[in-house]
Amino acid sequence: CAAYWQPFEGMDPEAIRAHMLDLVRDFPFEDDASRDNFFGLLLTPMLRPLVGKVPLHLVTSPQAGTGKSRLIEDTLGCTYRGKPLPSNALPERQEEREKWMIALLLSGATLLHLDNLPPDLDSCGLSSLLTSDEQQGRVLGTSAMPELANTLTIAASGNNTHLSSELTRRTIVVRLNWRGQCRPEDRSDFAHPSTRDYALAQRRRTLACLAGAVAVW
Repeated sequence: CAAYWQPFEGMDPEAIRAHMLDLVRDFPFEDDASRDNFFGLLLTPMLRPLVGKVPLHLVTSPQAGTGKSRLIEDTLGCTYRGKPLPSNALPERQEEREKWMIALLLSGATLLHLDNLPPDLDSCGLSSLLTSDEQQGRVLGTSAMPELANTLTIAASGNNTHLSSELTRRTIVVRLNWRGQCRPEDRSDFAHPSTRDYALAQRRRTLACLAGAVAVW
C-alpha cells in the first residue's frame, strides 16, 4: 500500500530519530554503532532495488537470551511483512547450501533470517550470494540452470559467531550485550512487553520514518 511508504507530513529528523530509538529501546545494543547498524538494516530492504548488492547483517552477542532473534523476526519482519520473519538454518553441507539458495531465489524471497549460526562459519556459497546480482544453479529434480535475480536482504544471528575472512569483508555487525545479567532471558523491565505487538502497532509510522529518513537525506 503506497500510504505505508509516504512520510508523515511535517516529519523532521528529530521526530524520526525519537521514533526509531523508541522502537528498539528494549534491545541491549553494545554501543551506538551497533544500534545504528541495525537502523541501516531496517533501511536496506527499502533501498535494495536502488543500490544493488548489500552486505550480510550479523546480530551477535556473547550469550543466549539477549533478543537477537526477536530483533530480526519481530522488528525487521513485522515492519516489512506485517508478520514475523521466519528463521532458517543454513544447511551444513556445501552442495545442500547451493540447492537451498536456488530454491530460495526461485521462491521470490526478499528477506532472509539465518538463525543460530555455528561458532565458526565459512561458506563460499553465501559469500558469492552476497556479491552477486544474479545466481545460476540447477533446479532440484531437473536439468534446468536458470539465471535468477538476487534481491535478498540477509540478516543472521548467532552467539559469539566468528566469520571467515571472506564473509567478514561482506558483513556488518550488530552486537547485543546485556552486561551484568547472567540470565538475560529473565528480564521483565520492558518498556514494550511484546516487541512483536509493538512493531506491528507501529508499522505504518516506522515505514514512514524510514521513508522520511531517505527523503531528508
